[in-house]
Amino acid sequence: MSILDDELLMETGSDEAILKMVRWWERKRILYNIVMLICGVLGILIFIGESFDQLIEGIVFWGIMANACYTLGWILEILNLVYLKGWLPMERFRPLLFWAGLAGSVLLTVFLLFAVNAFSN
Repeated sequence: MSILDDELLMETGSDEAILKMVRWWERKRILYNIVMLICGVLGILIFIGESFDQLIEGIVFWGIMANACYTLGWILEILNLVYLKGWLPMERFRPLLFWAGLAGSVLLTVFLLFAVNAFSN
């Protein structure tokens, strides 16, 4: 059973709105992943002395976790639409949420890279 077939969603008549918001977020995921990939490459350059296998494992793990967190953007919108009946005007703030989340992800990544590098020396 698809999330769009759920009775609660059918009651709200929001299946098209959900598809629209998911599409918006998923189109932005490409930019998000490119920026996060650049952060990963910078991580490789910073940790050039570390084991290559560990670097790749760390980048893959971080990429998966970052994308899981990214998915929260449209999950929160779905929850707002279904349970709050769209009470929060999230569509208006979608670009702001995207750029704030991207900036936060980059800052967290850079902070962790430097923190791990500082403590590993």
